[in-house]
Amino acid sequence: GVQRTRHKVSGPLTPDVRQQDMNYDKYSGQICFTDGAICYQSACINWTIALSGVKLIGEYTTANGPHIDDYFIVFMTSAENGWHEASFYAKGRDETLALISRNLGNPIEPALCNLTDYKTRIMWPPDIMDQPLMTIIPKRTWYGRLWAQITGTNNITLSEQAKSVFIK
Repeated sequence: GVQRTRHKVSGPLTPDVRQQDMNYDKYSGQICFTDGAICYQSACINWTIALSGVKLIGEYTTANGPHIDDYFIVFMTSAENGWHEASFYAKGRDETLALISRNLGNPIEPALCNLTDYKTRIMWPPDIMDQPLMTIIPKRTWYGRLWAQITGTNNITLSEQAKSVFIK
């Protein structure tokens, strides 16, 4: 499955990169929906995926803000290497989500606004909406738990609910 550490989640930026160029719009990027495809461009990553290939749409927040992006929308095409994320702050987000909602026949509505800590949520498909997108794998030793608390690093994996989409 998809396993990530908080500091290695593909996506926006480390603080030192953001400080080099204060053009935050460039780093948050822009997202659009055109000809059946979702397109995202930012200073760090560019991707295009067909909506027909998307199996799950989710969102997550981190405690990394406010100086770097801390809220992301995820489009998953597969459990292995199918993770495509865009900054929640990307230009065109509202229009893109409205078009995707219309095409899927279900509202895709972010609900983690104004959170300042780690939280995840599935937005689509509707049968698992509001379930967690990811879960933190607990450290097994006392020093592992202490190190995770000090550094803020945790091993993260897809939730069982999210994995279920790819088993069907």
